[in-house]
Amino acid sequence: MVLKILLFITLFVLFYLLFGPIPKLDKSKDLIKKYGYSLIGIGVFFIFGKTVFMTALAGMFWAALGWFLPLWIIDWKKSCKRKNLKDMTKSFAVSASSLYSSGNTTPEVLQSCSEQFPEPLSSEFQNMLGMRNLYDKATYPKMFRGIAQRYDLTEFNAIGEITEAGEKSGGPKMIARSLRILNRGLRKRSQLIKERKKSNQEALLTSILAILILSLGLLIDVTVAREYFTNSTGKLILALSSGVVIGMVVTTVKAMSTKDIE
Repeated sequence: MVLKILLFITLFVLFYLLFGPIPKLDKSKDLIKKYGYSLIGIGVFFIFGKTVFMTALAGMFWAALGWFLPLWIIDWKKSCKRKNLKDMTKSFAVSASSLYSSGNTTPEVLQSCSEQFPEPLSSEFQNMLGMRNLYDKATYPKMFRGIAQRYDLTEFNAIGEITEAGEKSGGPKMIARSLRILNRGLRKRSQLIKERKKSNQEALLTSILAILILSLGLLIDVTVAREYFTNSTGKLILALSSGVVIGMVVTTVKAMSTKDIE
């Protein structure tokens, strides 16, 4: 039993180092919530794998899937939310560029945009105006960076840098020019993401088809042909087949990611 536990830990750590995301330790509540679900997934999927495929080794492979599945679901929900925020950020950069071109100051730009944009940006811009009136040290560039940190929007870091440079020299006109350059960069990035997804479509469909075929074969093995896999060799084949299917699932999800250019 001890050897099985050690084997499970070793395989899990190896699997995670190869394919898993590195946790960020700056948000403890989110960390507990996010990885708490994964810990539950490990237990549930290990029991499932061990029961259905008749070995602890198979349970270990399924436990790895139990770890990743909640992380994928949480990341997918966050990415959907971030996509909406990124779209709003691009629209803000366009609007702000136009307003700065007309000679508006940063407070005037924020006031105008707070009336145009939906939440949460509307409240953020209003809060920035209020904080600036209350505290001299609450500069607009610093508060733009705060938005970037709260919502994981690197675009606002760039906007903060542009605003800070414009306040030192160049004024609204320089900020407008820099925001137009940023807009071109954001459009280029969006185009790259679309091209990446388009180029991956064929590979994704092929991978999904292969996973479905292998999964169907595995299902037949543990139901219709189960009696042929009750010996030690058969159980090992089922466990390794589980590992192949789960490895393909993890590899496919990782290969389809566009986080490196987002």
